[in-house]
Amino acid sequence: MFNLSIVIPCKNDPLIKRLLNCLSNQTFKDFEVIVVDSSDRQIIKPHEFPLNLKVVRADCWIGTARNIGVKHASGEIIAFLDADTIVPNDFAEKIIEIFNSHSSLVGLAVPIYPTKTNPFIDLIYRVQRFLIKFSFRYRRPRISGACCIYRKSIFKSRKFIDVVGDDIVFSSDIPKFGKVSYSDKLKAFEEPRRWDKGLKILKSFLYYIPSYIFLLLIMLNIHHLIIKG
Repeated sequence: MFNLSIVIPCKNDPLIKRLLNCLSNQTFKDFEVIVVDSSDRQIIKPHEFPLNLKVVRADCWIGTARNIGVKHASGEIIAFLDADTIVPNDFAEKIIEIFNSHSSLVGLAVPIYPTKTNPFIDLIYRVQRFLIKFSFRYRRPRISGACCIYRKSIFKSRKFIDVVGDDIVFSSDIPKFGKVSYSDKLKAFEEPRRWDKGLKILKSFLYYIPSYIFLLLIMLNIHHLIIKG
């Protein structure tokens, strides 16, 4: 039994090895890692990493992958990371400290930075961090699924769904279960490959449009019509 479970959805992403190596170097060791792997080939082997690591094979979208990870998790606290992220060595330690210090805390948003930068990429990530902070003013937080932490108890009533912006849909209703916070004590770093150049940038804007539309609906408090509809 672990206090902390880290769930990582993965589909054909070799960068997951970088993340697993990063987690192997955590100062706090009493946690488990659950990779929900939808890849069409074997990317990782659990024995290659000095972790309490479980790989669950499942051909599914990312929302369902996160739900499957929760089912296999034994921790009271569940952190979700995307395969292309990395975190500081005290990441797990600080999660435990924060949740142990705030018994009413059920969700935690984390600022996300790019692993490499230029003026355009830096601007994109600054805007994204601002929007996350701004969403907390409306008690409808926009918590990025690239790195987010929740108490497992809320999954008795809530699940991720397979839509673009599933992380926003999920996080928007969490305040009804308890306190949800944004913490600068933690941070994660994401590979900014969606914002490299050319068509990738255009595709990324098109990909995120539904997400930001949903954020607007959350602010107007009419997003429940979509979820129920």
